[in-house]
Amino acid sequence: MLPIKLKIPDNFFNEEVRCGYNISRQMKEIWAVELDLLDQFIRVCEEYKLKYFVMGGTLLGTIRHKGFIPWDDDIDVIMPRNDYNKLLQIGPKVFQHPYFFSTPETEHKFWRSHIQIRNSETTGSIQSDENRNNNKGIFIDVFVLDDVPNDSVKRAVHRKKISKIYRWVSIDMDLEYRKKNLKSIKYIILKIITKLFVNAGSYSKTFQKFNKACALYSGNESHTVAHTALSYREAVVWDKNDFTDSQIMPFEMLNVTVPAGYKSVLTKHYGENYMEIPKEYPKTAHGEVFFDVNKPFTFYYK
Repeated sequence: MLPIKLKIPDNFFNEEVRCGYNISRQMKEIWAVELDLLDQFIRVCEEYKLKYFVMGGTLLGTIRHKGFIPWDDDIDVIMPRNDYNKLLQIGPKVFQHPYFFSTPETEHKFWRSHIQIRNSETTGSIQSDENRNNNKGIFIDVFVLDDVPNDSVKRAVHRKKISKIYRWVSIDMDLEYRKKNLKSIKYIILKIITKLFVNAGSYSKTFQKFNKACALYSGNESHTVAHTALSYREAVVWDKNDFTDSQIMPFEMLNVTVPAGYKSVLTKHYGENYMEIPKEYPKTAHGEVFFDVNKPFTFYYK
């Protein structure tokens, strides 16, 4: 039995073919764990009146498939900055075992630039995180939607400030977990430089600094918003009006919130032909992930 609270119809787990792609029972079980996480997230948003939208491949899946993209294995949501900040405050309290609210403030020696909500009784380990000290349960990603400059040149400057922090904290975490050539000149120099950007032994304050940089234009007169905390580029910069209103649409057996301007959002992100099924199935953004829906990550990673 899966370690989830959401009631999943038995026939959901049947293997099936969607858009020419075979979906195995194993994939359906991974989906079920992620749907349960999404259901818990939505429950919290409704209780605390927080605004969110499904985003990225999850938005595309909602519109094109009324659920998961058949070859996808993750769920992405995005929240306006004020709602995201409120979730940062309440998340550690409202997501109780088996759910885990993962940020650099709850996992002090691990860096990720956004929120993840995980199921601690499962395993969903990203290959690049295998040797790192973090919760490796199956997860959904929660991103932030920030006000950004209307001018593309100013956005480029803003993006550079954010990426500078991200780059150095990523280097520092690689040095922390690589544990090689600890006496090399290069290692020593890099550790000295990263101390200018990273708080030694903890990424909590760096996470706060990073969020402050992302939210630099929050509440200004801008009519432009962007997905700032990860892969901030022009393809994820949108008109704020696209997110002023919302609609409720089905996603598998759940109902999710989509931006009223989803057509414009998807066109900017995926191109005008976003409703067409690709001839080749793209790899997921996370790359190789090791999944086990029946064993906690502590079974594999001590």
